[in-house]
Amino acid sequence: MIISNRSTRHGLAGREVRFTADQARRALPYMSRLATDAATHFHAARQCKHALAHAHNQHEAVHLMAERDAAVERLNSVIDEANAVGADLLDIPRGVVRFLGIDSGRKVVWLWTLGDPISVDWPLRLPAEVCDKQQLQAAAS
Repeated sequence: MIISNRSTRHGLAGREVRFTADQARRALPYMSRLATDAATHFHAARQCKHALAHAHNQHEAVHLMAERDAAVERLNSVIDEANAVGADLLDIPRGVVRFLGIDSGRKVVWLWTLGDPISVDWPLRLPAEVCDKQQLQAAAS
C-alpha cells in the first residue's frame, strides 16, 4: 500500500491510500461485506423514513425514528470501517466500492459492485482520469 501526504482521498492519519492490485484484491472480500452491510443499513433507514410519513400514531412514529436512527448509526460505523481500510463506498445503495490504486507507476481506480464476482481476475484497470470523468457525468445526470 502506498501512502503519501498528498491528495484529497485520505485513509487513516489523513494520508492518501493507494493500493496495489494484490492489496486491493486481498481487501475486496472484507470490503464486499462492508458494502453489503452499508446497503442493508441504508435501505433500512430509507424504509423507516418513508414509513414515518405514513405513521398512524405517535407511538409508531417514535418506534420508526428509533429504528431509523439505529440504522443510520450502523451505517456510519460501516463507513468508518471502510475509511479505515482506505477504500470508498462510492455508491452505498448500489454497493459500489472504489479503490484508488497504483499500477505500473500510474494512478488507477478499481471499482467493484455488489453482485460482481470476487475473483483473481479482479481488478479491472481504469485510468484515474477516466473514472473521474465518468463520476462527474453520472453526478450531472
